[in-house]
Amino acid sequence: MKTIVVTGANSYLGRLAIEFLRERTAHRLVAVVSPRAELFAEQERVRYLRADLAAAPDAALAAELAQAACVLHFAWTRTGSAEEVSRANRAMIEHLLGAMRDAGKFWFISSVSASPRSMSTYGATKHEAAELVRARGGSVLVCGLVVEPDPPRGPYRMLQKNVARLPLAFRAVSGEPLVFPLRLEDLGAVLAHVATTAPAPGSYRMFSAPLGFNTFLGLLEKLAPRLRVPAPFPAGLALRAAALAKKAHLIPVKLCDQVLTFLYKDATHLLAHSELPGLALRRCADESFFR
Repeated sequence: MKTIVVTGANSYLGRLAIEFLRERTAHRLVAVVSPRAELFAEQERVRYLRADLAAAPDAALAAELAQAACVLHFAWTRTGSAEEVSRANRAMIEHLLGAMRDAGKFWFISSVSASPRSMSTYGATKHEAAELVRARGGSVLVCGLVVEPDPPRGPYRMLQKNVARLPLAFRAVSGEPLVFPLRLEDLGAVLAHVATTAPAPGSYRMFSAPLGFNTFLGLLEKLAPRLRVPAPFPAGLALRAAALAKKAHLIPVKLCDQVLTFLYKDATHLLAHSELPGLALRRCADESFFR
């Protein structure tokens, strides 16, 4: 029986990956979690391993990595300065690849926030890690905003909850950002596809066609109809202000980084990633996308 290793299996996306891969493949799964994480109840074909990926893999994990048919790397640390975040995540990747016989079986889960000119620490370090993986012969999956409608979870939950609750209709009047959504079932289809078909090494999209921020919010508002007061805001100015505030340490760096991560997307860079052959991801064309 072939084995899939999933790092960061205690994270939001990592948990989803374990669920989907159990349902959609016949492979054995090795779920790698933080040493501080609570182990989940045992499941058929799933082995849970605690591991500190900041250190070289122990014998148990090294053995699993050496014979894995696919490694999906979700684990990520955000703690510290940009240099510390970069160093820690590069070390994790080097440790994992060092234990593998074939780097072509390594898949790094990146983000649509990652690009060469990303203004956020998160986006910049994700891009740097993706470049390292590709240089070593691995592959990259660039993940968009996962829409999990019932019940809403993850970052989408916070966005959907605030759109439904606030009596304001926010609209960008300059520098409108793009949103790159991904339906939950398409997330599962992509993960199962790469784990079972072994596409050629590359950088691939895990998001559907982009749409404007204003259009995306408008569709979300249709899920919770109410009277809303128009609230235009200059997205371009907000980006520049957050970048300056971060550099000058005028407000918490974490808050600045969240604004920069959310509002900046490099569409040219993102659309240069390849589509996975044989997969058609659902477009966000109307509010049914969220149901």
